[in-house]
Amino acid sequence: SYAIGCPVIGLNTLDVIANHILNETDIDEFSVIMDAQRQEFFAAHFCRDSFLKKPTNVEIVKREQLPDFCGDKPLYGPGTNRIPSDLAADLPIPESNFCSNSADWVANLVSQNDHLETNDCWNIKPNYFRLSAAEEKKSS
Repeated sequence: SYAIGCPVIGLNTLDVIANHILNETDIDEFSVIMDAQRQEFFAAHFCRDSFLKKPTNVEIVKREQLPDFCGDKPLYGPGTNRIPSDLAADLPIPESNFCSNSADWVANLVSQNDHLETNDCWNIKPNYFRLSAAEEKKSS
């Protein structure tokens, strides 16, 4: 990006996975999770009608809270592989749960959305959803 002056687009991984699910299924509402370590998940709900029209509200959900978080909506994403089998048996996890993503999923999302914010490589900022373990230990 720096060498050729190409703009950079920051994408949330959960959004990339959600976009792929919307393109590959006819499901209107679902949740996507990723492993956040510490027996927690980064999680977000998605709805076909409002996808990318508002910022994705990413939550940190404890493993035991997953049934309440997803309710009866299908649960997708790489975090589904990290759910213990006794808990997973009670969750609506489809057989095709889109556990990984790829560069073509990212390209597809960008090509379908010309309103995504661009930045240069020096000004793009990551989204941190919680303190690191070292930061938490330091503040206690």
